[in-house]
Amino acid sequence: EILRGVLEVCEIGEDKQTDALVALDKLDKIGKEGVLNELKERGGFTDSAINSFIRFIELLEQSTNVVGNAYDGSDDETLNTINRRNSINDASLNRLSEFLGDNESGKKGISALKQIIEFSKDFKSISKIDIFPNLARGLSYYTGAIFEIGVDEGDFTLSLGGGGRYDGLIGMFGKEQIPACGFSLGLERILVVMNERGMFPPELETNSADVLVTIWNEESIGESLKLANELRQTGSTGSIGCNTLKVVKHLGDFRVVALGAGRNMQKFAEQVAEFKPQLVSCENEDSAEILLQELHKLNAKAPKIELGEKGLIAVATHAEAETVVSATVGAVGFVPTLRAIEAGKRVALANKETLVMAGELMTKAARDNKVEILPVDSEHNAIHQCLRGESVKEVNRLILTASGGPFRTKSKAEIENATRAEALNHPNWKMGDKITIDSATLMNKGLEVIEAYWLFGLNADNISVVVHPQSVIHSMVEMVDGSIIAQLGVTDMKHAIQYALTYPERKTGCLESLDFRKISQLTFEEPDLERFPCLALAYRALHTGGTMPAVMNAANEIAVQAFLDNKIRLSEIPIIIENVMNEHQVQSVSTLEVVVEKVKIMPPTTLEAQSVQTHFTTEIVENDSEDYAVKPHLWTQEEYYKMADLGFFQGKRVELIEGEIIEMSPMNKPHAVAISLANNVLRKFFKEGFDVRSQLPMSFSKINEPEPDIAIVKGEIRDFIKSHPKTAELIVEVSDMTLRYDREQKASLYAKNKIKDYWILNLKDRRLEVYRRPIKDDTMFYGFGYAERLILTEEDTVSPLVKPDAEIAVADLLP
Repeated sequence: EILRGVLEVCEIGEDKQTDALVALDKLDKIGKEGVLNELKERGGFTDSAINSFIRFIELLEQSTNVVGNAYDGSDDETLNTINRRNSINDASLNRLSEFLGDNESGKKGISALKQIIEFSKDFKSISKIDIFPNLARGLSYYTGAIFEIGVDEGDFTLSLGGGGRYDGLIGMFGKEQIPACGFSLGLERILVVMNERGMFPPELETNSADVLVTIWNEESIGESLKLANELRQTGSTGSIGCNTLKVVKHLGDFRVVALGAGRNMQKFAEQVAEFKPQLVSCENEDSAEILLQELHKLNAKAPKIELGEKGLIAVATHAEAETVVSATVGAVGFVPTLRAIEAGKRVALANKETLVMAGELMTKAARDNKVEILPVDSEHNAIHQCLRGESVKEVNRLILTASGGPFRTKSKAEIENATRAEALNHPNWKMGDKITIDSATLMNKGLEVIEAYWLFGLNADNISVVVHPQSVIHSMVEMVDGSIIAQLGVTDMKHAIQYALTYPERKTGCLESLDFRKISQLTFEEPDLERFPCLALAYRALHTGGTMPAVMNAANEIAVQAFLDNKIRLSEIPIIIENVMNEHQVQSVSTLEVVVEKVKIMPPTTLEAQSVQTHFTTEIVENDSEDYAVKPHLWTQEEYYKMADLGFFQGKRVELIEGEIIEMSPMNKPHAVAISLANNVLRKFFKEGFDVRSQLPMSFSKINEPEPDIAIVKGEIRDFIKSHPKTAELIVEVSDMTLRYDREQKASLYAKNKIKDYWILNLKDRRLEVYRRPIKDDTMFYGFGYAERLILTEEDTVSPLVKPDAEIAVADLLP
């Protein structure tokens, strides 16, 4: 309000007010003379306006030199600081009042500041409050007092955050105006200051990361994430392995005689140096060489080293080992685990695939060799604890609990159109991408049902799943008399690992107890098999038996990866799995080799994804004997234009997206009507100074020339004779057949190119989807996404960011 009053008193017109405020905001950096020069360079200001504006700046400088009668003889340094600050702030407000005179905006602003100062005088915080009338940020949406939080760093103040009062901002996103205050913080700057001032506790000063996986470009994101996930889960250096060694260290009476690891040789060397195993296994000769180098750095003695599968088998069958913790991921754990069982070792099993794909073989080998398989998965470990001292004959059913994943409350339509980012946003757990997607489809519970079948010997019909959103109860057992035994505990794998290591004894744990006072409710729901068909497919695979579970698991892994690679929809995962299962010729699982062979020959043609768009790119050709990684050619705008001139796209509607030539979907009648309606409505609000463009090219870069249904750009029509617009104030896509594409690829493309306001006119659900605040987001298609997403119905109104006073009825945009 004060700055608006200053601009009005200086008689600076609306068309130059932004320029004046931008110059004023730089006062601390360039000084009064710098502001004066900038105003002259920008032009359009009268001499009278400039002189008045400079007088205002001089007034600010005079206020900071006022000390007044701040010192009252007291030795209280804080009190003297408060008095001095009060004098400066009072002087600033008095001089502002004189300058603004009877200006209504200015008087309103000064009144608000005086109220803030008055309320703060009873607190020591007043000694840290400065009035800065030249704080000129966010005036397009702030309507009252603005504040900035800073910390003194020598000769300058480092900004850590800021905010203020805004009465109209919420109304931009809905039809109701709600006054509010808000602020944002610069987390990275806060961390830098805390680090420089030694504010972190000592236990946080060491870097707990052992390996940094870097991302060199957008194309490498997927491979980098896969590598990071492998590093987390491989051998003794993975999550289970590290937690096992922590438990061993806590218990004190266990000895580690052999260790196996994958790629993290630095961490592995530290473990070898600390636990001194007699034998270790490395992935290959290169890993072994790195391990030896790392051990040399630690002045640690090198144990015997074996390599590859042979090495893992040697670890699993070590003569002195009594318990083997099997934590390797995927088929690599099959053979070593089986050999450990055949060698009479007790197995603490954390490898899910071992039982899903070869449960019959594993359990038969355990019976033949009188070996116990103790589950480390939290659900099965909970069942095992519930069954202690109970007879399986007295069990009516096993109840596995599921959190429900990110789509527990979503409709079938919402799940069908779910984005990659939405599917990876688990409400309770932070896990690897694959298990998170399994949780989103409930396939993880399906796999656990199969594991429970082999571990506990109950029929599939006696194993049920219940959705328990709070994830406090890990699993339950219902007895034949109706009694239910449940296992509860804090969520930490170390509990299950310690139970498996010490069974049948129980020893003092290293975890805090569950605090029931913090548990407000425990709720349960029946899983919806119509919305989550993967669970039903797992039951079908279990009923079928033989090699079907192995093939189902392999199909799921490939389909999940296709979804993560943005090749298929989430709803297509169960379709692909079902197609594979329908084509599979079931065999009995007589040997481990049968399982591996069946998975290996599963036909890749059943996993082909359907694409909404047609891509003019080089195809990747698969060969039975060798894989060819063929990189698509990225077309430039120049090549794109030449192809058009030569008639390549005659009769086709195409656009250039990230170097790929995309054939746009046919335009049906509702789509065409919606474009016309939106065009007419927007032209009412965007007149002078704006061009409302309909299905015309935008030139984002040399490999990007999209043609959005509607783009609002600054400028006049003739401004774009020589080149297409490079940005837009608002982009609108009308969507019916390409909804997922517009939500993912197009949204990511527009966010990457800093389009601040992106609307999808969703004809299918008759609503408007508003996307704002573009951010870096590695889960999105091109590495960028939007922080805000608003869904508006036909009863709502919307205001473009660039025209906050415009109120557009969503109903007027829909056909």
